[in-house]
Amino acid sequence: MRIDASEISPKSEMKTVLFALFFNGFGLHRFYTGKYLSGILYVLLGSTATIFRICDALGVSFSHSFTIALICFCISYILALFDIYALYSESFTDGQGRLIVSKATKEENGVFSKKASDTPGADVVMIIALFFLYVDVMYIILPSLF
Repeated sequence: MRIDASEISPKSEMKTVLFALFFNGFGLHRFYTGKYLSGILYVLLGSTATIFRICDALGVSFSHSFTIALICFCISYILALFDIYALYSESFTDGQGRLIVSKATKEENGVFSKKASDTPGADVVMIIALFFLYVDVMYIILPSLF
């Protein structure tokens, strides 16, 4: 697929995916790509989940604090997985509407990044994302429900 060079973002796809995987509660991948309003939404969801989870662990009684924390955590994680899939399918855009694409797509379309480093393939990143989702569900969310 041929894309005009002006439609391709200079942002790194791999950095964006890694930020989404490891810092999705802080919305770092959204701030990195220039999507500040949705980044603030991620921060609000992540901090709400963290605050209510800490309150629940300390025994501070709020009605349904664990439920609220779980809902906020699940929403932020699901949103981050949508973002990771959009990055994987090369349909994720930066704050200016330009596509964030892989290094291979940039080279194919005549856009060269300044750093020429090898990055793992998108398939590996998707497998890692699914692994983290599995670990979160099996060892964090489900045990805390029972």
